Amino acid sequence: MSDVVALILMVGITAYALFGGADFGAGFWDLTAGGAERGRHPRAVISHSIGPVWEANHVWLIFCLVVLWTGFSEAFALIVMGWGVAQWPYMFPETLKVSQATAPEATLVTILVVFIVAAIVILPSLGLAVRARPEEPVRARARRQRLERCGADPLGLS
Repeated sequence: MSDVVALILMVGITAYALFGGADFGAGFWDLTAGGAERGRHPRAVISHSIGPVWEANHVWLIFCLVVLWTGFSEAFALIVMGWGVAQWPYMFPETLKVSQATAPEATLVTILVVFIVAAIVILPSLGLAVRARPEEPVRARARRQRLERCGADPLGLS
């Protein structure tokens, strides 16, 4: 069974590396596209081509971490502990104790109240934003306007 989980992990890492190559390649071409005027068209092409994999690539990394955590929890623990040990001198001062690192109770209560108020305000706002869609999607409107400028009748009414 561990071989199957390792194979799934390898597929996830391969997918992350392939889509990461597209991500890094787009970054390289964006960097070498030129100044603001000269690089405007290449950057638009780059943005259009990387769009489908831009954020989706991070899903593969999270997938790999979850598979590693689930299938090989001891290896995951060692990796995370090794990373933590490697970062330790830079993360906290040597004199800091856990009791000193916690915030005062008043600060914690304030943060909790702010999160509750934010949730009360934001959740209905998100619902309104979803319901307040434009009548015609932006891309469809732009396509219709381009066709009209060319003299075509997109609705077939003439």
